[in-house]
Amino acid sequence: MKFMFVFIGILLIACIAAMLLASGFVQKSILSEMKSQIMTTANNIVRLADTDLDMNEIIETVSNSFYSISVYDASETTLPKGVTPETLSTLEEDTVYFAPQEKNIFPYALLRVRDSYVIMTPHSDNNELVNFRSSAITALLFCAMIGAMLMLVAVMQVTKPVKRLTRATKEVAKGNFDVTVDYESCDEVGQLAHHFNLMTRELKNMEYLRKDFVSNVSHEFKTPIASIQGFARLLKSKDLTKEEFDEYTDVIISESGRLAKLSSNLLRLSRLENQAIPEQETEFSLDEQIRKTILLLENDWSKKNLDLDIDMQDVMYLGNEEMLQQVWINLISNAIKFSHDGGLLRVCLEKDGGFANVEITDNGAGISEEALPRIFEKFYQGDPSHSKQGNGLGLAIVKQILQSCGGEISVESEVGKGTRFTVRLPLPENPKKKA
Repeated sequence: MKFMFVFIGILLIACIAAMLLASGFVQKSILSEMKSQIMTTANNIVRLADTDLDMNEIIETVSNSFYSISVYDASETTLPKGVTPETLSTLEEDTVYFAPQEKNIFPYALLRVRDSYVIMTPHSDNNELVNFRSSAITALLFCAMIGAMLMLVAVMQVTKPVKRLTRATKEVAKGNFDVTVDYESCDEVGQLAHHFNLMTRELKNMEYLRKDFVSNVSHEFKTPIASIQGFARLLKSKDLTKEEFDEYTDVIISESGRLAKLSSNLLRLSRLENQAIPEQETEFSLDEQIRKTILLLENDWSKKNLDLDIDMQDVMYLGNEEMLQQVWINLISNAIKFSHDGGLLRVCLEKDGGFANVEITDNGAGISEEALPRIFEKFYQGDPSHSKQGNGLGLAIVKQILQSCGGEISVESEVGKGTRFTVRLPLPENPKKKA
């Protein structure tokens, strides 16, 4: 309704402005025409004055509904407003004198005939100019009425999708993300409806991820807690042998360690997602850091008798050393975990312009095409057979760390042939030379 009143107000202002402009242009032409007609009437009076008709008959002959014609004798003391004896005394016989009336835009004509004075002026309530204004006002009213009706229809058509959007927004506010607005158009409202539908789809996905996250967290915590609870009850039995006691104790220790690792990873991921890394950046040797990580995991790759192919250039990097080492630990330990016994683990580091590219490749089981787009999701584990060895947070942490330092990660994999992770990191403009 507010839009309708605004549009009608604009329409009325535009119509009034148009009428005033038109009046200004047309008024001069109408007044000139009125003056010409008065002159014609005056000439007719002068011509008829040479006949035997008296003045009243002459006036009756030339009079019309648009002009007022009055006759005054020179001896009359009461003259029309704006006419003085001095004005009359200056008039010559059969000569028309035009003078504007006081505070009046209409032409005012004086004529001296047979020692009488004829005064001619348009009627103030019935003349061409008044008729024009009346017609213009009538047209203005009709235009306003028709325009208001058309505007009402147009506003209703325009606001209909807006009202639908409003109702849909209220549904979204209630938590219903399945609502959509079916309105296709190339105008602004159509674009708004399109982006609203995109927003609801994204919110629906976020809600699904949130519920999935809560479900996964609950499951990940529930499993080791149930194991700890079960084996703790078994430990209360007095008939346990030393071997059974040691076995149950080891299970409790293992499951509690798993809980501690899960809690640590959740806290780390939450910190990465919700705030910038607080630690100060330092410049360090990237190749040395990766070599130390490989040595740190020597026990793991030695158990699988993996062959190592290491090819790394000297690269100095500016960033958070502790966080970046977590990236290499997660990626290399994953490569070891999914490699076959006696397989090959390849680690390469090279400069590429202003970037450092790190490739970590294994020839293990590989990742299926269905699982590949989801491997960076929280708690996602493409291979359930290794679920006991992790909790599906490692790659999510890796991606979050790399995003926080302006890096990128990509993956290529083929089932049965292996997987290659590629990390791309921006290098400092003026790196220090390696000592």
